[in-house]
Amino acid sequence: MMRIAAASSILVALALNSAIGLAAALLALVGRNGLGGLLDLAAALASDAIATRFHNVAMRPPAGAALLVVGAILAAGGPRP
Repeated sequence: MMRIAAASSILVALALNSAIGLAAALLALVGRNGLGGLLDLAAALASDAIATRFHNVAMRPPAGAALLVVGAILAAGGPRP
């Protein structure tokens, strides 16, 4: 990432890092849940799109923290196939 940032810009390096992370997460999701993982991804993107409609800035940090904790709990202790 340092070489990419030095050759272009930090934004390119960040975008590439995010794309690789998203691809890895998607592969893990599909590997764990099969093609049903794509349905999980669609539901997550839909809920994210709905959540961006809320403009109450004061509630964003607590809501983000709560969702992070719930996501960690689901990832660590969710049902296994």
